[in-house]
Amino acid sequence: MHLFGVQQKLSTGSYTSLTAFAYDMRLIFSNCLVYNADVILSGPIRDHAVKLLQAFESLMLQSFGQSRNTWPGLADVDRWKCHQILHDLLAPSKASTLPMHVTHARESTSTPATKRGAAFPTRPARGASGTLPLFRNCSSAVPEYFARMVDYRQMDLEATYYQMVTLCIAPSKVYKSAYYRKQTKNRWARDDPAFAVIQVLFLFVASLAWTVAFEKTSSLGFLLICDVIVEWLVLGVLLSTASWWCANTFLRLSPPGIASDTFFVEQSVEWQYAFDIHCNGFFVLFLLIHVVQFLLVPLLVADTFVSLFIANTLYALACGSYFYITFLGYMALPFLHNTERFLYLVVAVGGLYLSSLVLSIVLGVNFNCAAMSAAYYYSA
Repeated sequence: MHLFGVQQKLSTGSYTSLTAFAYDMRLIFSNCLVYNADVILSGPIRDHAVKLLQAFESLMLQSFGQSRNTWPGLADVDRWKCHQILHDLLAPSKASTLPMHVTHARESTSTPATKRGAAFPTRPARGASGTLPLFRNCSSAVPEYFARMVDYRQMDLEATYYQMVTLCIAPSKVYKSAYYRKQTKNRWARDDPAFAVIQVLFLFVASLAWTVAFEKTSSLGFLLICDVIVEWLVLGVLLSTASWWCANTFLRLSPPGIASDTFFVEQSVEWQYAFDIHCNGFFVLFLLIHVVQFLLVPLLVADTFVSLFIANTLYALACGSYFYITFLGYMALPFLHNTERFLYLVVAVGGLYLSSLVLSIVLGVNFNCAAMSAAYYYSA
């Protein structure tokens, strides 16, 4: 989210209340303070953000007054005032002397019909027939997300494939797009369902390949239920909900933690973003468990220590990658701290992996993950 993005939302009638307008404006300055947390290196940026926010609050107070603190609705006259506030904040001739914005606003609010610039709509004169466009209702992001699933033309498949390749090479880069999405759309989660849809299609193809290889095509329905419904969806929802709750409950920065920032907008992890993290981690797990294991299955299911070592190493890498990508996803959020706690799960996976090797060497226990999986899904 940025100032020109707010201007565009005002022009298209996306705001239905002053609360939404003020929230977006304050969020811009709050994000600036959060992302430029170094008070020494980012001092000038933080100073400008604070001055702009002070000017914004003063202009809001002058335009709407203290009696409008609830802001139940955004009428045309209020919308025009919001445009004037944005104009005063964005006026290039006064960018170097921010306190003058307030003085300028005080002098100009008595003549609201004066045109401030071609890029900003002006308030119609009394008796004029022209009116500002009516506001559109803001639809929820979730119905829009599901609506785009049925129309592939609204999916960005090229970006999806790029993210999948990047997850295998440099997974931390994938979450940079979430940062840019937050700046432009004020949300961390994907608004494009292409990643989830492609992932489900990959699972279907992999399940079909496994059933054909084991000559168990009649078990395709059962395997799809296990792979798509149970492993990807149900376990994904449970893991996403658990990590989402833990992040919001224990890892989120609270205002007292950054007491020096007076203008702080509290943020929280979106559940849909938590599910996006699950999808990212599951993709790497899918490649290792469903693709690589499929190519090596004759070697992995043999009753030897070498097979056990390779199979359990493959499963450990898959689960460890899943939790490591989960850690990267939450580490990318600037309002969370101590996100390295998610790495404890990677340590737990490593402990189980070493335990399986020790049990096989010392006690002769053949705990082969690949052989057990094949026996469960494809046994006669």
